[in-house]
Amino acid sequence: MIVRSYGAGVFYGTFVEKEGQTVVLKDARRVYYWSGASDCNELAEAGCDNNSKLTRPCSEVMIEQVLEVHPCTEAAILNLDSIKEWKYR
Repeated sequence: MIVRSYGAGVFYGTFVEKEGQTVVLKDARRVYYWSGASDCNELAEAGCDNNSKLTRPCSEVMIEQVLEVHPCTEAAILNLDSIKEWKYR
């Protein structure tokens, strides 16, 4: 699932629950930067290219002020899972 929030950015992970504007994801990765997709819709449909920056997964994250929620296709899941973990240093 791709989740876009007001202040925390975009996340990719496995849906756990949604209550109001709060979504919980497990095995969640922040999508720090992406290329090869124009927006969250395209991320959820096809994924992104290898120049994109996704953090290592965290066990669970609660994302507040959610603006968009996009279920991912199998193709997007395979693609996003294959993106190498981005490290700041």
